[in-house]
Amino acid sequence: GSARLILIDSATGQAQEVPSPDSLPELSSTSPTDSAADIPGMMLTALDYLVEAESGQSEIWVASDLQAPDWGTDDPRWDAVRASIETLSQKPRIRVLALADREGKDHSIRLLGTRREGDELIVESEIFREDDLTDETLSIATNLLGTSITEDITASGQTIRYQTRHRLEDDLSGGHGWISLQPDANPRNNVAYFAFGPEAPVYTWLVSDEALTPEATLALQRAAAPGMANQEVITVTPDEALRIKWDQASLIIWQAPLPEGPTAESLLTYLRSGGVALFLPSAEESGEATIAGLGWGALEQSPRDKFFIVDDWNRTDGPLRDGIDGAPIPLQRLRAIQRRALSGESTILARWDDESALLTREVVGAGMVYFLGTLPDYSWSNLEFTAIHLVVTQRALAVGSRRLGAGFLGTAGENSATAAAGEVRVRLDEFPGSGSAPADSIHHTGVFRMGERTVAVNRPASEDDLMVLDESLLGDQLLAGTDFSLFEEASNSDTPFVREVWRAFLIAMLLFLIAEALLCLQPRRAAAVTTRQPAS
Repeated sequence: GSARLILIDSATGQAQEVPSPDSLPELSSTSPTDSAADIPGMMLTALDYLVEAESGQSEIWVASDLQAPDWGTDDPRWDAVRASIETLSQKPRIRVLALADREGKDHSIRLLGTRREGDELIVESEIFREDDLTDETLSIATNLLGTSITEDITASGQTIRYQTRHRLEDDLSGGHGWISLQPDANPRNNVAYFAFGPEAPVYTWLVSDEALTPEATLALQRAAAPGMANQEVITVTPDEALRIKWDQASLIIWQAPLPEGPTAESLLTYLRSGGVALFLPSAEESGEATIAGLGWGALEQSPRDKFFIVDDWNRTDGPLRDGIDGAPIPLQRLRAIQRRALSGESTILARWDDESALLTREVVGAGMVYFLGTLPDYSWSNLEFTAIHLVVTQRALAVGSRRLGAGFLGTAGENSATAAAGEVRVRLDEFPGSGSAPADSIHHTGVFRMGERTVAVNRPASEDDLMVLDESLLGDQLLAGTDFSLFEEASNSDTPFVREVWRAFLIAMLLFLIAEALLCLQPRRAAAVTTRQPAS
């Protein structure tokens, strides 16, 4: 009679009492959502509840598909989870109910960004495949303002970048749409939404020292603004860097000794907000100055009659990745006679033949920093003739421009998907099957009108990560030292009969566990009543 069932759903993360297990399917908080789960946070909420309720013997059940990002294996809060369990007088049992096997191959599609170039809208997306061992044909549908087009592509590898161009009317101020895959084992990650506004200037700020030759300066300016897509470049000296309009900049190219003081702080704030910076070497030393832990090393000259050449580079990620058609960047043509070494720990995207880094990347907040170790200057390399610096600059510029269009994008479950005070949230898209999602829920994806704004709400990036948690981490790391057990669906058959039998078995097992938990509950002792005597 004293048993209580408490539900903590992954969307709100709040604890609520449920009158009966039979009512679980009827609750709105147990319906599907598109936001991410925070399992360490939910565990702490459950433990806080047990402390506040002064509960006796109890159990914590975690229902999960074991998607790795939901568990946050590197999250320091797991230390607090284990410590909180140790402080309880009656330690709870923890049962993980895992649905680890999917009923078929899973695919997901994620929007990378949209941008307007003249009378065209460019939509960039990324497709993830759970099975990358075999090639397959994927049908991709793009809907723009109610008009749909479908294209079949051959997918090979685990990640595929996809880009479409759409002609727009000259007087069109904005619009919205979606891009989707054919339904599969998990249809909720088969669609990504986008919204856009009028074309806006794309600004690049080039900070260059006086030692750079006029030809090299012109090469950097042409790479940032090659006469298309309303791109503009503004060149300043390091002393004039405080003039930079950080809120308008898509890209900062810094070819000078690394900044310090207020300029460095402004640059870091810009990066954390989603900006992108490309650092190029200077003939002058930067001393011990660093940005995001990265800096420049010694200036190096190639041996006489020899060149520095490229040995390896990342062809699937970063600004040197292969083109949409699979064509590689001709990086093997690069020849350099002068370079500057790179210092600090970061992701190496390209290496020289002596294993030294040519191009590195570091994530800073929502933004990125790139360091490129040579210059498009005849006294340094043939970058200008290979146009590789143009590719790097334009791809970095595309990433940096996404920040300026962030007002049209939101993330399910986060503040960006929330209507401001006085705004009415109305769903605009008509994606098939979206009618059941409530328009006022910030935990569902779609295109929404919020007052005067149009916002395309998508899943968090972590929801497109198809990696499954290594089960050994549960007992060896995350829940080490606890009374923990794992119940996993591990059927290798996809037949409907086997699936139905398994579901029936799972329901029977859950009922058995509930009965066992009820029988193990200790009756709550009656509290002693103390009567206070009136003072004489």
